[in-house]
Amino acid sequence: MSAGRTGSLAVGGVFALLIMVFAASIGGAGIKDTNRLVGKAVPEVTGVTMEGDSFDIDDYRGQWLAVNFFASWCVACQQEHPELIAWRAEHLMAGDAELITLVMGDTDKAVREFFAERGGGEWPVLGEAYESYSVTFGVIAVPETFMISPFGLVVGHLTGAVTADQLDGVIEHYSQGT
Repeated sequence: MSAGRTGSLAVGGVFALLIMVFAASIGGAGIKDTNRLVGKAVPEVTGVTMEGDSFDIDDYRGQWLAVNFFASWCVACQQEHPELIAWRAEHLMAGDAELITLVMGDTDKAVREFFAERGGGEWPVLGEAYESYSVTFGVIAVPETFMISPFGLVVGHLTGAVTADQLDGVIEHYSQGT
């Protein structure tokens, strides 16, 4: 095989890989993938919510927790927002799960305006001061959602816009021990 052909194949392979990574990170329909945290204890997350309340992720042990990385300008975040509101409402009534939002690449002002216009945000929201948690979780692009078991274990990682059914599917899968 000639050097030119080998070089073209290598460039083509790299290009194909970049397309796959880009497509997954811009938010498809909640594409599941693996993340270095899946199967491990959830990292420590503490702070003060945008409402001024103290937050510690360990306070949510004993229930399911969806940790959603979000930005108001993100189209996929806007698409999944009604699903997150519905999922949280259903589980709030059951008392078995909660949602938290971690802002990534956005301002507190824009996030407040987003929730004022579209509803939601009654759950804990950690604003722009806590954006470094995106590095802790290995987030590439919003939206990304991590499902935390009642025992504090990261059992699911979804990229792109998620649905309530997808979140419930993760809970069902791990509740059955399969």
